[in-house]
Amino acid sequence: MKVKLICDQDKYEEYKKILTSKGFEIDDNATIVFEDLERTDHFIGKIDNTLSAIKYDDIIYIESYGHNVYLVTSDGRYQIKERLYEAFEKVEKDDFIKISISVIINPKHIKKIKATYNRKFHLTMKNGDVVDVTRSYYNDFKDKLGI
Repeated sequence: MKVKLICDQDKYEEYKKILTSKGFEIDDNATIVFEDLERTDHFIGKIDNTLSAIKYDDIIYIESYGHNVYLVTSDGRYQIKERLYEAFEKVEKDDFIKISISVIINPKHIKKIKATYNRKFHLTMKNGDVVDVTRSYYNDFKDKLGI
């Protein structure tokens, strides 16, 4: 059975040896993933039936749409298995900011902030997407950015 191995580089050979001794074949294109849960600087995202590890720094924003949650990066839009609140718990310590009921942004990827009437902001992200800071999250957003 083919598995994709996602772990720190220093543990890769150890895990590879264990898995191959149990009959697994390591393949980066496999649909089954073996992930080291102690490694918490990434999500596992799916795009075009391919699973990838997406580092927190590469995430521009996270959004929920219906029952699905997506990570938006410069490489594309990845679906993840976590709920939005679970994703926020994972990235909150990395200074991500919730700006609406369905969007969490990485402030490192903000290109432009435009204030609008009614206590709202339009944020242009580095990939060109525009997301809105809603009134409910306006003060928290200002406090976290110091504006």
